[in-house]
Amino acid sequence: MKVIRAIALPVIQQNRQQALQGIERAMANGPAANPKFAPLMKAYVGQVITVAEGFLRDADAATFGITLSKDGISTTLMADFQPGSYSGKAVSAMANTQASYTAGLPQGKYFLYGGMSFHPEVDLQLMNDFVAPIEKEITAMGDEGKPLLDYLNSFRAYIGAARQQNFGLLAPPANAIGQQGLIQGVNVITGDTAKLSAAQRKMMESSTAIMKITGGGDLVKITTTPGAKTVDGVKLDQFTSTMNGQPKTPQEQQAAVMLQMLYGPNGMTGYTGAIGADRLVAVFGVGDDVLSAAIKSAKENSDALAQGPAAKVTAALPSNRVAVFYLPIDTITTTVLDFMAARGMPGGVKLPPNLPPLAGAIDTDGAAIRLDGYIPAQTVQSLIAAGMQVWLQGMNGGGAGQPGGL
Repeated sequence: MKVIRAIALPVIQQNRQQALQGIERAMANGPAANPKFAPLMKAYVGQVITVAEGFLRDADAATFGITLSKDGISTTLMADFQPGSYSGKAVSAMANTQASYTAGLPQGKYFLYGGMSFHPEVDLQLMNDFVAPIEKEITAMGDEGKPLLDYLNSFRAYIGAARQQNFGLLAPPANAIGQQGLIQGVNVITGDTAKLSAAQRKMMESSTAIMKITGGGDLVKITTTPGAKTVDGVKLDQFTSTMNGQPKTPQEQQAAVMLQMLYGPNGMTGYTGAIGADRLVAVFGVGDDVLSAAIKSAKENSDALAQGPAAKVTAALPSNRVAVFYLPIDTITTTVLDFMAARGMPGGVKLPPNLPPLAGAIDTDGAAIRLDGYIPAQTVQSLIAAGMQVWLQGMNGGGAGQPGGL
């Protein structure tokens, strides 16, 4: 690492000013750019470069390893920092936990799920150090920058109040894509629910103004309704994101197409509410059935996902960690295949159901931080078999598809 640092760090430092000047020119001359945001973007890019410099300055070693077994492929990427350095102290303060990162999430088909722990003292310190120059430029914008400052302060309050967040991005039915949005999710957050709710509400209230000043115009309107609904004894605030009129500029038209694909033609509706003093449930883009299931699961703190295909994968990861993520390749692939088949595209290839997901975990060991990954052999074998079938079909001219296959 010392050799890499001696070569790479001077190069980054020598080219820093040139990169920042390039950002300034792009913001001044770009067709869709707003020159008012040039100092802010310059500050942001400057901080990204600072992070890269800090990594090279503080890291003592970086290693990558692969372990092959009959059950799967394990990988480990590790960075070891000098214990007394800025990065080393921050990593050392991130405590691992054996807590479940799927508890409270309802059973269902997910594109991605998992969770992370928060460490408010170190998280806020890292955030404040990173955003300080950016916040200075936002403040210099005066009233125009106020929504950005409001959002930043609300996010800061959220980080300070949260202790853990488990999340899942749900897969919509393939035949409903286009009528429903692609973005559907469930979150279960533990911490100070009163502060979390207040922070969420303020972030939502700032979002419409941010969309307007960053080029989205009045295209999207976000509204919040406190206490809009009560489900199973839980009082829920509602937030809605809807199209506000017709897009006028090319930028607004592009944004409208993207928003309709992500949130559905009628926009997105979400709900958030406290389940006791230390647990909050939040859902977005889902129907009443998923909302009820999410509240029930969060109340009971049930952990159906941990007992399913992910169980063996979890056992292959470190038991102490600060975050875990699961990527169910079978759900993603099957949704794509069903979507294509429903539109008459050729196919016929199917994946076995309930394949073990790919998984990754972030954990710390003193001043070292690790990213451990696991790829189950069963999933790899099924993907290779499906790929071979697709290739053979292509050689033979393809065929009509059915749901669940190409």
